[in-house]
Amino acid sequence: TPSDNLAPVHYFKAIERIRELAEANDPVATFHMGKVYALGIAVLQNLDEGIRWYRKAIALGEPRAYANLGWFYQSGHGVSQNKEKAFELLSYGAEHGVVSARAAIGIMLLTGEGCPRDPAAGLANLEEAFNDGYLNAGNHLADLYFEGKNVPKDTELGHGWLMKVANRGDERTMAILGHYLLTGSHGKKDPETGLKLMQQAVQHQFLP
Repeated sequence: TPSDNLAPVHYFKAIERIRELAEANDPVATFHMGKVYALGIAVLQNLDEGIRWYRKAIALGEPRAYANLGWFYQSGHGVSQNKEKAFELLSYGAEHGVVSARAAIGIMLLTGEGCPRDPAAGLANLEEAFNDGYLNAGNHLADLYFEGKNVPKDTELGHGWLMKVANRGDERTMAILGHYLLTGSHGKKDPETGLKLMQQAVQHQFLP
């Protein structure tokens, strides 16, 4: 249809509008220009250019730019790996509302990655990230308790965290917990609850 044919044009125009705003020092637009180049959205991927825009967004105070550049330093993606710098940048993002960064520093505090190890603070940050709506933090907590790595092993707590995530409507976690309970593979067997969770995952249109 004609409207479909115009969709790519509108998309490119949107990016050009974002660029105009970014060049006028709008912090949100500047952050999005970083994403455009870092991910190669409608442009050739260019990490150096993406990082340049992220640094500009940081200078303008955009918390998500701190977090995204922090992940680059953590992984060494596009920059020289620097775990201490990663923790610093992610911490700023976490303190200014980026809940995925809050979960990231929680894990770093648990392992002592780029910072002094502080398991209590790590767990608190993961729980806070979950309570603020970052459901994957609950999955991280479940894995930690199942594995007993960096925290005491506690199967009951692991199942409890998965159930919290499932109760928030995450269909993938419903399916995972359902499988665990049906098979007893993670220290607890409850076929009735497991089957109900699997059925709920299907109702939520989860397709593994």
